[in-house]
Amino acid sequence: MPVAALGVFFALRVPQTGILLTLAFDLMLASLVVPFLLGLFWRRASTAAAVAAIAVGGLVRIVLFALTPTVFGAENTLRYVPNDLVGAGFDGWPTFIAVTASLVAFVVTALVGSGRRDRAGETTMTSPATGGGQPRNRIDITR
Repeated sequence: MPVAALGVFFALRVPQTGILLTLAFDLMLASLVVPFLLGLFWRRASTAAAVAAIAVGGLVRIVLFALTPTVFGAENTLRYVPNDLVGAGFDGWPTFIAVTASLVAFVVTALVGSGRRDRAGETTMTSPATGGGQPRNRIDITR
């Protein structure tokens, strides 16, 4: 019932409900593409970097959504904050800016993150429970 009520609210609030679907995919692109691709192909990727990228990408996209008077050519009737910073010509750019912010957050968090890796891709653990700073392989199937 709450989901149906939320759907009715958005349908009454937004005259062109197809924009909501486009915005949902836009939020997914801004939040999830960078962690997905870099998580697959970059050895320094980490959970913290993925969480930072998702949070920053989503937040930047939502803030820019609220500041932009139009959403994909339609009037932003859902949540528009009148301002002098962003005009109708800015429509479309928030997606790229959010993905870029997500990328920056991912890379910075991954590079600053804890755990040092040597050239062979091993992590040096400093906890006494893990051998007191001895390098270990990332995946140890012998234990």
